[in-house]
Amino acid sequence: MGKLQKHFTSEAHKSALTDYCNYMKKSNNIDVMLDKTVRERKIQEESNQSFHKEVICILLDLTKTLARQGLSFRGKDDDENGNFRQITYLLSRHCPLLKKWLDDSCYRPYHSTYLSPQSQNEFITILGSSVNKIIRAKVKESGQFSVMADTTPDLSHTDRLSVVVRFVNNEGTAEERLIEVRESLNKTGVGMANDILDTLQKNELDPDNLVFQSYDFASSMSGVFNGAQQKLTEILGRKIPYIPCQAHRINTFIEHGCEATDIEIALKLRNLSKTRWTARAEAIKSVWSSFNVIIEVLDEITNTKDKFDKSTRNAAYSLSKRLISVDFVVSILFMKNVMYKMKLLTECLESTELNIADAIIFMSSTLESLNIINSDIDGMDNLINSSIAFLKSFDVDAEKEFLVRHRRRLVPKRLDNNRDNAANISFKTFYRKKYKSVLDELTSLMKNNLESCIGTIKPLYNMFNPPVSRNNLSETGIQDAMSFLPKQFIVDPLHLQVELEVLYDQCKEVETVSDVAAVSEQTNKMLPIANRMCRLLCTAPVTVAGNERSFSKLKLIKNYLRTTQSDSRLSDLLLLSSEKDIVDDIKLDLIAKQCTKLLKILNDRVKDVNSKKILQDLKENINASECSKHSVIIYLLHAVFLPTSKTSFSDPNGRKCTVKFSIKHSQNSFFMVANTAVKLEEMLKLKKSKNKLIQPCLLIVGTVVNPCQILVYFDEIKFTFFSIVKALDICIKMYHVFNIEYPIQSLNVWFFLHRFFYNIKLKSDKPSPLINQIISELK
Repeated sequence: MGKLQKHFTSEAHKSALTDYCNYMKKSNNIDVMLDKTVRERKIQEESNQSFHKEVICILLDLTKTLARQGLSFRGKDDDENGNFRQITYLLSRHCPLLKKWLDDSCYRPYHSTYLSPQSQNEFITILGSSVNKIIRAKVKESGQFSVMADTTPDLSHTDRLSVVVRFVNNEGTAEERLIEVRESLNKTGVGMANDILDTLQKNELDPDNLVFQSYDFASSMSGVFNGAQQKLTEILGRKIPYIPCQAHRINTFIEHGCEATDIEIALKLRNLSKTRWTARAEAIKSVWSSFNVIIEVLDEITNTKDKFDKSTRNAAYSLSKRLISVDFVVSILFMKNVMYKMKLLTECLESTELNIADAIIFMSSTLESLNIINSDIDGMDNLINSSIAFLKSFDVDAEKEFLVRHRRRLVPKRLDNNRDNAANISFKTFYRKKYKSVLDELTSLMKNNLESCIGTIKPLYNMFNPPVSRNNLSETGIQDAMSFLPKQFIVDPLHLQVELEVLYDQCKEVETVSDVAAVSEQTNKMLPIANRMCRLLCTAPVTVAGNERSFSKLKLIKNYLRTTQSDSRLSDLLLLSSEKDIVDDIKLDLIAKQCTKLLKILNDRVKDVNSKKILQDLKENINASECSKHSVIIYLLHAVFLPTSKTSFSDPNGRKCTVKFSIKHSQNSFFMVANTAVKLEEMLKLKKSKNKLIQPCLLIVGTVVNPCQILVYFDEIKFTFFSIVKALDICIKMYHVFNIEYPIQSLNVWFFLHRFFYNIKLKSDKPSPLINQIISELK
């Protein structure tokens, strides 16, 4: 241990640092304690700060409620009539605190009511970022996650990619969380894979912890050679097991089963929903439960000449005849039973808590049930007999109608001399054959899918599928199961085998993998590796129902009156509307506290005359935007974190001179500000002519208080932004992505920004008590 490290960890240094922090607190200064006027002013400032904090909490709570419910914030043309302002006015009529905020200008030193569209967007961004931060923290804590993705077009004909992650939280419960909805420009497999990977990296989720992936069965997503699942595997350089969405597959199997015969023509009902997988069963139920009423209404339309025209009456008559046909009635009775079994299975699969192993058990059980129906000849005959009896109530002779609609067609004698010997299919045989074709196709597809699904996770499935036994463990099986773990987890196979044997002894009477997982969570302290493997199995996705739910929210939020909002705002609103349980737990007072603390710190600590004037200009600017406020805050940070570096140069006489950098030097290395774009270009040319290195920096056309245009300059390229916060974000990322050193003049400001806002700690960071103190005050 070096001398400096020993000093910094010593009790003497910690005590001195505490004394320094107490000294820097203005309320503890002796002049404040002795001077009554100063003390009263400080008390008033603290009271004002508390007042502002409570008001911001109310406005944040209002934003949270509107976003949670998927409601619009502003009117079409006039923001004054929007929901946000009108509900604020409503609250102010019953809340004296809010009324005082709106009426009394002395409580608004920055002349801001926080009701502008920019403030509303900032509140949405703050809340969306808070939810996203909570989700990211949970995913990182889990150590392994799966990704699910799906696309849909919105009302502006833009393809939206929804990315959801599945993980097991600290309590052992599986969660599926939306992390982002973004525009998808490239719908090929490579494009989708890159978009998914970019979304994970943007949200600081390590792709090395990705263990499974799940999408629908579209060729661009599931393709073996060029699908997103294969391309993601190739990009990451390791096998990411792909499990297709089981609900999508079941829905597709039903379609293929109906296409195996003409049942789809006989039973062509309007789908109640284009996005809900269970809507077909609901459609059949609705028609069957209201069958008699539907026929009565159609007959009434057919017989009422004075109210309906001829074409309407003819259509009603045709529809009535079709409904009481033998094909339709037998089909609806048969499919009613099958569709409700599939509906029950689909609803089970959509559950977030369901793991893939238990999903396989449910699918196996449904497959067995369909096989029983398929082999039950007497059951099919009873169903056909029920159809005959039902049609008699409408004076329809089922067998006679069958002979008319499905009369025997003889082959011409020139093709078959013994055509009279052709088999004559009876009434019941005909319908048994038709529906056995449906069931054969359906069960065959389900069986193949089941085998494929088990094959994907076979080592894990064998390891935890009840009844668990030590006989199931083998050296090869354990090695294969360990290959599913993220590569940074190094596990001793023998150690894992011992833990699994102990776990199996505790699971002798369990029936499902969920029961095994529950026992594993109870013993996770004693058997951590076995618990890790069990959580790995529970992390495997079953469906992309989470993505489909986000699309339902998309249709509510981006409706015909709200098609012009930005992508980031849309993503934040979808996040707030989808993850309601997290939104409800957000601590608004902590967020409001951070919003006001930084301005107070600037007000207390800025001593530079020019910087104080800029701060005063902002206070006097009644129409100051949020962008102006952020610009001033960033600019004045240089007057708080004063430059401590020095530079040496030789004067014309050859003497060495040392100059300490000033606040202006720090600001100029961070910002370049000019009234016009032409002057800004001249400043850049002047720097280049002096062979001065121009590192990534912010360019402002206008003034710091009123920025007209915001740009980021890097490598002789200018990038335009509408928000200085976004521009600063990109600028910081440029330094880290391209491994560029910060400008020495503004080193302390850059250190503060990357430590506070990004929680980045570099080896090159220098110890700074001031940075540590201000970060602790802000937190």
